[in-house]
Amino acid sequence: MSLSGEGGVRKYVLLSLDLVWVALSPAIALLVRGNFDFQINALDKVLPYTAMTVAAAALVFLAAGLHTRIWRYTSLGDILRVMAATTVAMGIALFAAFA
Repeated sequence: MSLSGEGGVRKYVLLSLDLVWVALSPAIALLVRGNFDFQINALDKVLPYTAMTVAAAALVFLAAGLHTRIWRYTSLGDILRVMAATTVAMGIALFAAFA
């Protein structure tokens, strides 16, 4: 896992973009739940969960190797690997948040 060369940096840029979407998803879910009425006090309660979710997703996405390829052509195996990695990451985050 070296960062040398353009391909190595690009993989980690793609991983960081995935983690940005993971970080935004609890805030977006909170916004949808509140009928698009932004409540700052509810966001304060979601921030610890968001941090745990991003940390879990970073570890699981790296372990699953989701950052190692460009997803131009996907197969059923690729989709199942993404679903499994996402399920494991969210399970770890939920366990850490509510344990």
